[in-house]
Amino acid sequence: MRPFRFRPQAALDLRIKQEELALSALARAQKSFDAATTRANAAIDGAVAAADALVAAQGEGASGPLMGWHRSWIVRQRLEVDARQREAAVSAASVDGATASVRAAHQRRRTLERLRARAGRKYQDDVLHEANKDMTLLAGLRYLTRASENGENDDDD
Repeated sequence: MRPFRFRPQAALDLRIKQEELALSALARAQKSFDAATTRANAAIDGAVAAADALVAAQGEGASGPLMGWHRSWIVRQRLEVDARQREAAVSAASVDGATASVRAAHQRRRTLERLRARAGRKYQDDVLHEANKDMTLLAGLRYLTRASENGENDDDD
């Protein structure tokens, strides 16, 4: 019997490659999200530090222009926090999209792998069936050979 050959193997190889690419895209998106989250947390820390500096300056009796500068600095820090949080949200959406892409690529690959496994089992069943047919034929031939050597007649023919 001919050796097992899975015809859509090229498609399965392509699905595996697509899943690998999706996984690498997910890793890049996750790395970008982690960096954006780190920047957002740093911006929050900066805004808190700016607010603390204003409180300290007020406690020391700072001048009006210095207080105005601190307030402007706090506003800028808050704007920076908002921008970094938006950036982190966009990165989170990118991670969600990449995760969905990986899930879909994995599902397509597994579908072809299950198909290959089913085809392999069917091939093994066919091989076993062929072997059984050959063994039955061989047993019949041996029986007829022994019967003819022993001089037995088979009147059923």
